[in-house]
Amino acid sequence: MLSPMDIKAKYLEYRKDHAPLKANTHQEYQRMLDLMYEELGDHPLIPIRTQSEYEDAIKSLAARFRWSASSRYRCSIIFEGFGEYAYRERVIDRKPYYNTFKKGNGKRVEFFTEAEFYQVGFNPFHSITDFAMTVLFWDCGMRRQELINLNVEDVNIQEGIVRVVNIKTGKIRFNPISPFTRGLMALYMSMLGFQGKLMKGNPLFYSSTWNRINKSTLAKHLNDFEEVDKPIKVFAHKFRHSLGGRIVANGGDISMVKEILGHENLNTTMIYTHFAKDKLKLMHEQHAKSFS
Repeated sequence: MLSPMDIKAKYLEYRKDHAPLKANTHQEYQRMLDLMYEELGDHPLIPIRTQSEYEDAIKSLAARFRWSASSRYRCSIIFEGFGEYAYRERVIDRKPYYNTFKKGNGKRVEFFTEAEFYQVGFNPFHSITDFAMTVLFWDCGMRRQELINLNVEDVNIQEGIVRVVNIKTGKIRFNPISPFTRGLMALYMSMLGFQGKLMKGNPLFYSSTWNRINKSTLAKHLNDFEEVDKPIKVFAHKFRHSLGGRIVANGGDISMVKEILGHENLNTTMIYTHFAKDKLKLMHEQHAKSFS
């Protein structure tokens, strides 16, 4: 059993081994935990405080450093995970803290209607590369970096699936793609074959200089979409939200959305519940007999 004094170092080591983090993300975890130690004393878990004491500590840090709602939420999630790990390792006898903070300002997420997607995606001014990226975003709901990291072997056209590595946890998920997307990707990958790029380990998407596409290049592609398709706002996460919304609106379960989008925490997926409410309201209006 771990001792209370080495639990922080062991937790950060555990995160490195079991849920690979980028260097700057690992530093963020360490910084947030250091601040909680500073705010709550020598050890924030010994003795265990009340939920409200932990919340007050996070609010105090947020006020001191003028954090946004997203930063406050991130600190809360990190500390929740730290507490769960300490409980699993039997350093403490119960989970000490549950996140209650919202990720942002409570606004509804932005998503494409089908008409907007067809206007954005099926545009003669865009290249086949743009088209391929658009339909993969639409079908798979990948994060921006997850699409950038795709290699040619990650797309299995025969089985109709895309292998996606979660950039936050390193876990692998397999996202299905539609028959239309399978056909388009077959055409796109044939083009890569003509260029001699269809080899295992090669990027799926390239820049104009035949290097792997990066964030700035992808941002330029998406900005070009906005220039052509004004006034529709286009960004990678909007496709992701659209997939989550479509699944729930068509009767899919929230847990299904969690798996397809690769969320670790079901609370993150709950932002899509308003689609379910809208669907329920529509079904009630169509099928339930009300007073007239």
